[in-house]
Amino acid sequence: MSYLDEIKQFLRGDVAQDEKTRDLYSRDASLFEIRPEAVIFPKDVEDVKDLVKFSVEKKKNLPNL
Repeated sequence: MSYLDEIKQFLRGDVAQDEKTRDLYSRDASLFEIRPEAVIFPKDVEDVKDLVKFSVEKKKNLPNL
């Protein structure tokens, strides 16, 4: 199961994977451009808390680079 599939199981907000949204969120005020696999729109504070908790748990499983 991919990270996005896992997120979609608990997230009450939206996950956008369409080309237009990914292009829109691929840049900021800097010169750099990184295209995301998806853009997550949390619905509320609980979504944000759940996303932070998920990120911390997944980071434990990543090798140190």
